[in-house]
Amino acid sequence: MSRFTAVCGYIRPYYVTEKRYAIKVKNEWDIDRSEPVRIGNFDNLKNHPLTLCIDLATDFDEYNRNLEVNFQRLKIVFCQCVRIPTTALLMEKIKRGSTLVYCVVIPPHGHTVAEQLVVNDNRQICNAMSSGLQTHVKSVSLGHFMNENENVREAKMNEKWNRVYMNAALPCAHAVYWSGCLDRGGKPYFFPAGWTRFGIKVAENENEFERKWGHWYVAYHGTKSNFADLILSSGLKTGPGCWAAGETVVYVSPSIEYCAHPRYAEPWNNPNNNGKYHQLVFQCRVNPKCLNSDNTRPETLLRDKNVQIDKKTF
Repeated sequence: MSRFTAVCGYIRPYYVTEKRYAIKVKNEWDIDRSEPVRIGNFDNLKNHPLTLCIDLATDFDEYNRNLEVNFQRLKIVFCQCVRIPTTALLMEKIKRGSTLVYCVVIPPHGHTVAEQLVVNDNRQICNAMSSGLQTHVKSVSLGHFMNENENVREAKMNEKWNRVYMNAALPCAHAVYWSGCLDRGGKPYFFPAGWTRFGIKVAENENEFERKWGHWYVAYHGTKSNFADLILSSGLKTGPGCWAAGETVVYVSPSIEYCAHPRYAEPWNNPNNNGKYHQLVFQCRVNPKCLNSDNTRPETLLRDKNVQIDKKTF
């Protein structure tokens, strides 16, 4: 399998010895753990409308035949679940793909919708919508996402910073290797062996990057591949922390192997590349001023057990 890292995206092949476990994890997590709410870009919601798309697992033609009645029902159920008046929700259009209902929430009510679906238990809200509509609500997408016709490579990627982390003696473009660790902001940066990095356009040039983030720590964030476009469009979003009651957090680790655990970087199959499995991890920079003893933990997967997931010491 390959693994990708993406300020960069890393991808690494997932080998046959890991494949059985990957499939087991995928079967356990695919249905129950899918995220029902997708977060895109949006403006100040107290002054600007909020666009949203509700994906319903229902037949498009059947829904469209009685569109006025069906949307009125959707409006009542949705507005009740997110606690806004029904007059605040307008329909723009519907599209195929099960049934995609595109709506606009007029200001200032978009702020309430975003708060309900981002901060609160959005899975419970989507379940309540499914119950009220008597059809499965597959997802709710908030805000604007990258245009489907936009060239992601040109808009977001910077091939200058692509790297292949392997033995430099092997013939390969962008291959790099070092032993030990490098210094990044006073913290160790270990060689991410076996990974391929795809550079992301976060600065105009090397000098700008070094000026802004050169003294920040290197860390990683493992995620599912279908979240990549959202992260590229709007960055990492904070959410409720499993060990940080009442706080919104983003989890990162200096260990790429820890972030590559299938619970985070779920393996996926690439049918166009001989059926190889891949994983995705984002490489980030962390502001040292944001770290302290209260928000730094050994790990979260095995919080109460002394298990070393990565052989390197941090």
